[in-house]
Amino acid sequence: VDDSRRAQQALSMAFAILMSSWQSSKDMNVRIGAMETLGHLCLVIPKDLFLTNADALLELVVNLLTRQGIACIWIYLVRLMRGLC
Repeated sequence: VDDSRRAQQALSMAFAILMSSWQSSKDMNVRIGAMETLGHLCLVIPKDLFLTNADALLELVVNLLTRQGIACIWIYLVRLMRGLC
């Protein structure tokens, strides 16, 4: 039980750090990798943490897509969805 709780805390912390830092990167590969990682983390963090951050995650994705233009939309969505599936 303690190991499970510690793992959940570590994954939650990783999610929070990634949520707060990935959008400042100018490297497209970092952004794409972060989106995929966030998708994977969304499946293993506590549901309440995901639901608390779901609006912010969606807003970040939409803002990023708006700045990058329509050509990049599928790259981000596929990576995020691959992580969530």
